[in-house]
Amino acid sequence: MPERRRDEKKEEKEEKEEEKKGEKEEKWRRDRGNALGWAAILIWGALVILA
Repeated sequence: MPERRRDEKKEEKEEKEEEKKGEKEEKWRRDRGNALGWAAILIWGALVILA
């Protein structure tokens, strides 16, 4: 019985770690998209100023 509890706790811990990794990846995608958007705006602005 104690072995089953250990296994269950270990599985729960692994699931939580996987969820955290998923959240980090999702955040990275959002941050990257936001950064690309700002880069495009700044480049466009520079072209307008130079033109």
